[in-house]
Amino acid sequence: MHILNQKHEQVPVHRLTPHPRNPNVGNVEAIQASIDENGWYGAIIAQKSTGHILVGHHRYQAAVQAGADKVPVFWIDVDDTRALKILLADNKTAELATRDDDLLAQVLRELAEGDAGLHGTGYDTSDLDLLLARTSDDLPDSFKALDESIARTVRTVTCPSCSHEFPA
Repeated sequence: MHILNQKHEQVPVHRLTPHPRNPNVGNVEAIQASIDENGWYGAIIAQKSTGHILVGHHRYQAAVQAGADKVPVFWIDVDDTRALKILLADNKTAELATRDDDLLAQVLRELAEGDAGLHGTGYDTSDLDLLLARTSDDLPDSFKALDESIARTVRTVTCPSCSHEFPA
C-alpha cells in the first residue's frame, strides 16, 4: 500500500475550488443538515498544486453556504492525472457500496424511537416506513390471507424490446 504524502491544516475556503471535472452532483441540503446536527468531521482532500477539491466537494459547498471561513483539508501532492483518478475513484467506490436493508431499518427504527430522532441522518420517517415495508416478513393486517381454493390464471406480458416475460 502506497500512502500519499499529505499535510493537514485549517484552510480558508477561498483557497479551495471545486474540481471543474467532478461529474457528481450531491444533495448539499442533506449534507448541511448532517453538519448542523452532528458537527463537521473528517476533512476535504485537495490537490496541493491547484487547490482543486478531490474529495468533499459537497461538504465544502455546505460549509461555504453556512458561512464558514475555514475548513479542514488534507493537501495531497499529486499530478493532474493522479488527481483525476482519485476524484473518480472516490465517486465510483461510493456508488459501488451495497446496503444491508435489515440492519439499516433496525438502526433507523432505534434512532426514530429515541430522543435523537432521524434529523441529520439523511433519512426521514417516510424513508423508514418504506424500508420497513420492504424488509418486513409480516403482512399488514389489511392484507387477507391467500385463499388457495380460488382458481388463478397466470398471465404474462412480454417486453417488446427484450422479450422478457413478466407476470401480469
